[in-house]
Amino acid sequence: MAEKRKRDFSKSDPVDSGLIDELGDRLSLIAEDEKKGVSSALNVENLATFANKHSSQILQAWSYYSQTNNHAKLIFATGKLGWFLAICGQNLQTLQKQGAIVIREIVEHHLKIIYRCLFSNRPTMTNPALRILSEIAKFNNGIYTGDLFSSLDLSLKAFPKILASTADESSTTKQSSMRTALLNFYLSFIKNGSAIIRKDLISQKKIVAGWMKRITQDPDHLVISTLDVFKNQILFESAFTKSTKLSFFNDWVLSNLVKLFSRSDEVVTELSKFLELLATDSANGIRFPDNGWYPPTSKTQSKRDSSASAQNVNEDSINNRLLLSLLKSLKPWEDVWQQDLSISILRSSPELLMPYVTSGLEPISFAPRLSSFWVSYANFLSRVIQLPIPQLQSLQPPATSVVVESILPLAVCKSGSLLKCLTHEVQLVRYLGCQIMVLCLKKLMTVSTEYSRRGWDLSDVVYTISDRLPDLQAIVSCLNTKSASGEVNDLLNTVITVLLSLYGTVFPDVISTFSLPSSLTNNWQHTVDSSKLDGLKLVQVRGSLQLQISSSAVGKWWNKSQGSSYSIFTRLVQLGASDSTFTDQVCQILLGLTNPTLLFQDETLVPPIEVLIRSIMQSFENFSKDEREKIWTLIDESVARCMRSPYKYVDEFAAVRADNTEVMSPLIVTMVEQWKYVKSPEASVERWFVRFIRDCCVCGESWTAAYKFISEKAGLKEQVFLQEQSFQMWKERLKLDEPFDFILSADAKDIISRSDLQFKIHGVYELQALKFRLVHDHENERMASHLLSSIPLSLAPYVAKKLFFKELIEARSVFLVKKYFITLGLFSSQEQDMDLSEIKSYVSKNLSSATIDRLAHGIWLLDSSDVMALLDSPDVSSSFCKLCIDRLTELKQAMELGILNRLISGQLIDVALAESLAANFRAKPPSLTTDLDNLLETLFENGYYKVVSSIIQSTKYLPSFIREVAEASDDSLIEIANTVAELGNTKEPSYTRLFNSASLAALAEIKKGDSKNVHSSLSLLAHTVDILSDEQLDEIAAYFDGVSGSVTLSSAIVSLAGSLYDYKPDGLKLWLQKCIVWLTKRLSEDSIITDGLRSFLLSFGKCNHHL
Repeated sequence: MAEKRKRDFSKSDPVDSGLIDELGDRLSLIAEDEKKGVSSALNVENLATFANKHSSQILQAWSYYSQTNNHAKLIFATGKLGWFLAICGQNLQTLQKQGAIVIREIVEHHLKIIYRCLFSNRPTMTNPALRILSEIAKFNNGIYTGDLFSSLDLSLKAFPKILASTADESSTTKQSSMRTALLNFYLSFIKNGSAIIRKDLISQKKIVAGWMKRITQDPDHLVISTLDVFKNQILFESAFTKSTKLSFFNDWVLSNLVKLFSRSDEVVTELSKFLELLATDSANGIRFPDNGWYPPTSKTQSKRDSSASAQNVNEDSINNRLLLSLLKSLKPWEDVWQQDLSISILRSSPELLMPYVTSGLEPISFAPRLSSFWVSYANFLSRVIQLPIPQLQSLQPPATSVVVESILPLAVCKSGSLLKCLTHEVQLVRYLGCQIMVLCLKKLMTVSTEYSRRGWDLSDVVYTISDRLPDLQAIVSCLNTKSASGEVNDLLNTVITVLLSLYGTVFPDVISTFSLPSSLTNNWQHTVDSSKLDGLKLVQVRGSLQLQISSSAVGKWWNKSQGSSYSIFTRLVQLGASDSTFTDQVCQILLGLTNPTLLFQDETLVPPIEVLIRSIMQSFENFSKDEREKIWTLIDESVARCMRSPYKYVDEFAAVRADNTEVMSPLIVTMVEQWKYVKSPEASVERWFVRFIRDCCVCGESWTAAYKFISEKAGLKEQVFLQEQSFQMWKERLKLDEPFDFILSADAKDIISRSDLQFKIHGVYELQALKFRLVHDHENERMASHLLSSIPLSLAPYVAKKLFFKELIEARSVFLVKKYFITLGLFSSQEQDMDLSEIKSYVSKNLSSATIDRLAHGIWLLDSSDVMALLDSPDVSSSFCKLCIDRLTELKQAMELGILNRLISGQLIDVALAESLAANFRAKPPSLTTDLDNLLETLFENGYYKVVSSIIQSTKYLPSFIREVAEASDDSLIEIANTVAELGNTKEPSYTRLFNSASLAALAEIKKGDSKNVHSSLSLLAHTVDILSDEQLDEIAAYFDGVSGSVTLSSAIVSLAGSLYDYKPDGLKLWLQKCIVWLTKRLSEDSIITDGLRSFLLSFGKCNHHL
């Protein structure tokens, strides 16, 4: 230092004031180095040396100034000590020791000085003291927080006073700086303290109360720091239980945090993130798992009265009452953050929806008015309605009132609010009202799908929703209303059209009896000759078509309509063929119109009307206007004639068909008849017509009848298309641009090379072409495999239909059938609710010994009852039995004893199968005692001795014939006797014959020495020692003298030795000596106890009462 400050030693001042001044100078030098960006290492080293010499004197001076009320010097010294500790914390490698010494001195001896500064309530004195506490809490990652927590009195009245200080307006900034300083210290204390310390700190009610009460006045950076500490040190603290977190984040704390939504965007963003974590994370937050739409007390509670008043909801019965309180304190119509948070909470805790919409939103009116509040409120309610359905895990449906409130809350339609929306003069209000109803009906359709899947009744829900919605007339009256400028609002018309189409889907009975304006239902007719539709017009036409499906007032759709050149039928075909956007809807409408008639047959996978439309689509762009007119005229005339006299064409087909299984639509017969009236048909039109007939035949119509009609009635040149399996001819005459033609006609190698084929198969139309190719060209296994693997999952339900699989299975290609069942299995594993009833029924009815080569691959579809029924049928082969038994084993199902007995008697089950069946017996049903007796006896008579033994072991049941058993192969006799002995029947007189015969066989086996049955023989003799003669016991003792090899130390021989010792102890001496020598060697030489040694010791220990 260039110049040392002159020390101040006055007579009345016994401390060296210059030391504190010098400390300040040294700290300033370090600060200047940091400001200039140069190294401060030298000045830090000098500070360390200075602190080593004078730290105690500086603390004495600080204490002296406090005792003598020298406020100026006390403030100065306090500030410099806080600064010194901060520098020490930043330079731990050099100043850790010096900082630690000062901290310990302050914590142990000088906290009263800190208290005095806090009680002064003067920012100039309080803030430096709080800085000292903050630096102590932060020092070296909080290493001294435990000491500070033990010494600091958190009950000081100064803390709440600083947090709640009310200064005059001129000193507000200074006063708030005291609060900021205190909160910075408290946050540091929480952040660096242990979990135990943290728990105590957040439990200081007076401090927390003062903290939260004025949190809205804290600066942004302090609020963000507070939220960060709340998240990382409280929510993510694994040592804190949920009750601890609930105790801190109580109603009052959360209500004060919600007030922060009025702050800057930076604060609000962090606040919304924190509250979302707090309210939606069940692991770290305060959310409890709930039962969704079910009450927490009972997941299987039946439906409650749907007429129950929403006011009677018991909020105490929900799991997350605190979250409900948080929801009620939010104002989601004020800003997007509160709205997003509310939706997140409702999505994660579905149980809150019912009480929230019935009590939380009850005071808020939805009466329509053009204001920012109402528009935001309408948007929020729309999002509430769009919330997903929670998992329904009960066997009973949830309460009707809960489901209804989640679909259309009472708050939306109370006091006729929805009706008022429809009649409001502002079109935006009408639009938002209609949008809410659209979302409501879509949600109702989703719920309906789930209810249908579970077999639940939705009628109460549908009735209540329909009662809450406005009348249909009110909705229709909004159509084509003009604005003040006289323009029709297309957006409003579009949403109303969609709303009415949904109305017709959900409430078909209502809309079918309502007279809709023709401008709405026939809106689609004005678009047939238009260019490609897009935007709102596209949505309107979709809605109009859907209304056409729902409306019953179509009239005579086969006749020309007024003002049109064609009938409604033909106009619909025009629309579906000209724009693929509407093809599916048009097919659905036409199916609804024609199903009650004889126009089309309904016995094929692809409806003929779809074949008609798609055949025109393939060449539509290439047709001239004149060519299209000829096609439309042909269709129009044919439909009209067929509808007037359908039976004429039914009879014509019946006269030419080869057998009763063939089908053909009367309309096709009519079109062939009317072809001769087409004026000068171009080659392109003729080719389309024959291709259309061919496509119908590919999709299931009669090839024989089609060829005959074309030949005799039409005389067309393109008859080559009507030759079944003419793949090569079709290929030569077609471009194969469409997936249907490509699958039908392309070379196998070209099909195999198409990796994108799955994306080309859009529906049943292409699926039918795939089936046709597989059935008629299944020799190429690679192509067949590729085609089946290209079927998309969306078509899986059709793959399991008889209309698809019957021809394919009956094509008699084992490989094809096997690949089909593999594909079906993959689909069923991905679609758990896939309907397999048709294919299952087919397999169960047709699987037999004669069809086992093909249908065996579908055995996995059958359950145990189906398999039992198959086994109980006559003419069952051995391979068929094996197939069925393998399936029963897979299902872990035992076969019915009567069936099993019959199969064994017929020698249809070999030993391996019988043994696998025996493993399925786990207990003896009392009612089957006779059947089990008969089964075991049949098994025994057929030589299945091991199976008999296995069944006896697993069932613990001894059949009566076992008592008389004395003749069998030696190993089987020994095994059966062992099984009986293990059940504790050795002393039962009725089994004497069995044990005598088996014991003789066992003695013979052990004399052989190398017999595979030695172990089982020894085990049996251990059970039967009591009934053996002295001569037989001597033979066993002699065996012990000469025993060698692995048998010597086996558990079986140890058990026998234990039983024999009571009769022939002298005969075991040599064997015991061998055991002791071996045991001593193992214990002295082996570093670990081997499995063999452990087994021997266990067996030996069990017999030690004998040995």
